[in-house]
Amino acid sequence: LKAGCRPRPSAYTHRTCGAREVVALDRAASWHPKAMDATPTHFLLLEHVNINIPDRDAATTFYVDVLGARLNSNSTNYRQVHVNLGLSQFHLLTERSIRAGDAVTVPQRWSGRLELLSSEVDAVASRARAHGFACTELHGDTDGPSIQIEGPWGNFFVIRHASASAVQAILAAGGHADGTSTLVGLSRAVLMVRPGHARRVAAFYRETMKVEVAESKGRVVVPFAPGPGLPSQSLVFEESDDAPPADAYDMEESAAVHIAVYLSDGKAFSEAYKRVDARGLVFVNERFEGGPLEFSSAHTLEEPRNPAASSASRTLWTLQPVSSEWSSNTKCAAPPTRAFRSERARPRLGRTERRRAPH
Repeated sequence: LKAGCRPRPSAYTHRTCGAREVVALDRAASWHPKAMDATPTHFLLLEHVNINIPDRDAATTFYVDVLGARLNSNSTNYRQVHVNLGLSQFHLLTERSIRAGDAVTVPQRWSGRLELLSSEVDAVASRARAHGFACTELHGDTDGPSIQIEGPWGNFFVIRHASASAVQAILAAGGHADGTSTLVGLSRAVLMVRPGHARRVAAFYRETMKVEVAESKGRVVVPFAPGPGLPSQSLVFEESDDAPPADAYDMEESAAVHIAVYLSDGKAFSEAYKRVDARGLVFVNERFEGGPLEFSSAHTLEEPRNPAASSASRTLWTLQPVSSEWSSNTKCAAPPTRAFRSERARPRLGRTERRRAPH
């Protein structure tokens, strides 16, 4: 939206060194008047992390054979690999855009660490070492064993023990097509930001997205509330001298990762969209234009409300807030009432990605 418009200056905007935030909405379930009553004070689900990869075989070996994720055959195709970990996923793309079909040549790197839950941490450690990945035991975790692994292309993962009750709750919730295996959750995504930038990140989430934020010196935690009995999730921003430059997403292909989050209803999404749009921060992703309907993007807030635009299967539309000072990437979705039933019962996710803001 508003291609070529210079983002309006705002005290709340801040570029967060690489990750980009995406916004999505279920147009079929969330616009019913009864669904518009409640305004949540939290994100519902940290649903996926998107990292472009140059080698699908190497990625599958690591994420499936080593970590224990489940390959999602329903959404994996010639241009992407999707793997399930409980209610969340990794989206691993081998092509940068649908229309161009240009192969990924630059692997992307998450600037920080991704913390996951597994029912077999010791087995993950053994498999990681057997495949030649650096693996370090972490101490001080009272919930059970935990390890850190340096995966392909310099990405770091912390694997923590998932309790039996957590595993049971995740399995009962359902999730994506093909289910889940022993890697059962994405508990925390930690992103490094430049010193002095955390407070701006906190202001954006608090003032624009209207979600709960826990702020301390040099650190911001955005909590999620997936549902009763389900493990908690959080998006964490930590200041570090080692963080990438503030414009890394726009300038470095290796830093152009994104994540997706869900909002719990249509009213929350609509209000968040309007606040972001009022600051001139909404852009439509061009890389996913020209693809199948389930991966298309709406160009206005009204499109998902238009019955003529609906299809037999529910689809999500995606929009992305971005400015010359802020670029963290979250997909805010209003899921259907029975959101965690199955991937076939749920809408697939479209995505958005960056368009560089003019300076």
